[in-house]
Amino acid sequence: MSSSIHRTNLKSMKSIRNKPQKTIRKTVKEMNIADRNIEIAREHGLATEDLLKYDVVPSPVLFDDEGMMTKSEKSQLIKELEVRLKPLDYSYSHCSNTSFIIDVKATNQKVNLTKLSRFDDLLTSFVSNSEVYRRFRRCDYVFDMYSEEPSVKDSERKRRSDTASIEYSSINPSSPLPKDTNTFWPSNNNKLLLEKVIYNHLHTNISTTGEYSIVLGQVRREEEERQCINMHNGKENTELHLQSAFEEADFRIPVHVLDSLKNGHSVCVVISIDTDVIVALLYHMPVFLQHQLHELGLETALAMCPSILCLTVLDVNFVQSFLRYTASLDVISPVK
Repeated sequence: MSSSIHRTNLKSMKSIRNKPQKTIRKTVKEMNIADRNIEIAREHGLATEDLLKYDVVPSPVLFDDEGMMTKSEKSQLIKELEVRLKPLDYSYSHCSNTSFIIDVKATNQKVNLTKLSRFDDLLTSFVSNSEVYRRFRRCDYVFDMYSEEPSVKDSERKRRSDTASIEYSSINPSSPLPKDTNTFWPSNNNKLLLEKVIYNHLHTNISTTGEYSIVLGQVRREEEERQCINMHNGKENTELHLQSAFEEADFRIPVHVLDSLKNGHSVCVVISIDTDVIVALLYHMPVFLQHQLHELGLETALAMCPSILCLTVLDVNFVQSFLRYTASLDVISPVK
């Protein structure tokens, strides 16, 4: 009874958080195995979509050796894309019939808050930065949708975060901005409150009397208000076909691109620097081309400064190779 209790080598939260990453050599070896398995499957007539329902590498893709969910190395995808690009790939043929699709959250997270003090300053800056896009035929604002019920992704985001979020009970234009944005963005409730303020501000302050369409995306699935609407010539029409159950704007942006094409906008530019958006757009490129897409641009930070990358000039074989690196990412949206 008096003997000491020996340690059983159980993993603590601290040791799990600081777990070692896979070695580069092991990762390269497993990617080569995956490529070989995919090629063998193709030679035997098995579709890639059916193959990817099973493991194509020895190690689990979604879990590490400790049984914890892994984080996608999205930076590797961008590096793979960047090395193949040429200076001419960062240009596109602008025309008066261009449609712009704006990722609201990603655009707001780029705003420099150093000289801003209140949320109405953020709103003014956001509207001013997006004004140039509203000078053309159509401009879509696509929001994320956040559920009050926590999801697996929310839990993972909190587990990886070193900073506890501060929950806001309410946000209005006169509310002061957080001094540390790292305590603001991890909270779904905070982002939902901010999106409602942005939606209301755009709805109230953007002029819709001109000939150009302004589309405000859906904010909440449970609410009748703040649904997807098209504002044009002083009128508002609910766009039910643009509403979906997907929470993230990444998955709904391709739907807005397709809708723009169906309405005669052969040149579309997406304002977002999210890697998942790039992957989703490349995946659905064949569908876009079937609907008379001429050029698809993406405002990106791949170059030394933000610029427009023309996705339609990328080589088809390279695109297929690039998408192979994203086999473990669930970025498929219902574009048909």
